[in-house]
Amino acid sequence: GGPGIPGSILGNGVLFILLNISFFRPLDEFFADGEQIAGRIKGTKPAPGFDEVLMPGEPEARSAASRQRDGIPLDDTTWTQIVEVAEKLGVDPIV
Repeated sequence: GGPGIPGSILGNGVLFILLNISFFRPLDEFFADGEQIAGRIKGTKPAPGFDEVLMPGEPEARSAASRQRDGIPLDDTTWTQIVEVAEKLGVDPIV
């Protein structure tokens, strides 16, 4: 089944496990160990053809920062379509 099949049942098998780390060890030690592990990972020699080793979420964080600073890149065709729709609706497009 799936959302694209009419009459089918959609299921979602998800498991969440939440732990209170402070029950097992002091939080400052936990975070210090995490920083140390991240440092080791970031210090690993990149694979051939790559400039650096990235941590999970790092590309997305960089993209978000770039888009907040510089805006979201749009190709000319998409921008033209946005302007045309704005004009049809009587809305001044932001330029």
